[in-house]
Amino acid sequence: MARFTAEQKIFGPGVNLFTLEDTEKGTRLRVIEYGARVHELYFDGVNLVDNLPGLDAYRTDKTYLNAEIWPLANRQAPDLGDPQHRPIVLIDGEKVYLGPANERPEGFAANLLHSGEDAGTHNKTFRLATDPMADDDFAAIKLMHEAPDGQGGFPGNRTHYLTYILNPFGCLIDRLTATDRPTVVKATNHNYYNIRGSGTIFGTTLQLPGAEYVVEVNPVTLNPTGKLVHVRGTIFDFLEPTVLREEHGVIDNCFAFSTYGGNETVMTDPESGRRLTHVSDLGARQIYMGANHNNSHLCSEAHELLGVEQGVFPGRYLVIPGRPFMTREQILLDKVRG
Repeated sequence: MARFTAEQKIFGPGVNLFTLEDTEKGTRLRVIEYGARVHELYFDGVNLVDNLPGLDAYRTDKTYLNAEIWPLANRQAPDLGDPQHRPIVLIDGEKVYLGPANERPEGFAANLLHSGEDAGTHNKTFRLATDPMADDDFAAIKLMHEAPDGQGGFPGNRTHYLTYILNPFGCLIDRLTATDRPTVVKATNHNYYNIRGSGTIFGTTLQLPGAEYVVEVNPVTLNPTGKLVHVRGTIFDFLEPTVLREEHGVIDNCFAFSTYGGNETVMTDPESGRRLTHVSDLGARQIYMGANHNNSHLCSEAHELLGVEQGVFPGRYLVIPGRPFMTREQILLDKVRG
């Protein structure tokens, strides 16, 4: 019998559940096709992600729980010079209007959050691109989603490929997006993690080595001002391992790393020794302490800096025909003691 296994079963009407398992270590990854959401990441006897009891609960979820966020993660501000205040991105210096918007800070024109309801993949059903694979070295599933030109304002007929790979060290997430017109892509995973397995995240040790800056945002609109603020000595300082306290519970901010690529989020449970290291080849990380989940879980969203697609900061977001968007995340699981 192979060390790794891959199974498929029905999760709900028209939606499958895939289970990848390391039978030697007992690590298990479960993914559903709806939103390509991680339903379970089981390690060392606990599920490290939040989840919901069934498909109906995921369909009504408004927190993007464990979903694949594509084509555009985070917030896009409206064009205040536009009579309709529509959210925009820049493609080759030209404004492209998106929408409809789905986040409305009090007293401000609406933002587009996580691509909106029309275009966002959090509410789309992915399909298998190839049969699940498993052998002595890994187990994997490859999913895909096709989006038509103009959906939610996004240009191009686009195909998004997403591969989940379980190996002896943890999980890999590979992405590739191809398009037939210039378009924008800033995709991410929206897992809600709790390395302790239960309770709040307070008491967890968090480190963001190299995350020397945080993107300054307008406190009302939540959109970037164009400034990077050094974190040293603030509540955003996670350059060294830091025990999370209640004062950290308000954080929902984009961190910039001083070196491009290879950046990490490291979560450790001091009691069990469980450690999750989230590695990405992108230049920033949105850290959200799960205020809408009573701080029971935190999100580590790897993507480019907040505002790159509107020209606020330089970054990689433009995708053209023949040059697909590709990125990789690693979720490394181990124990530092015990």
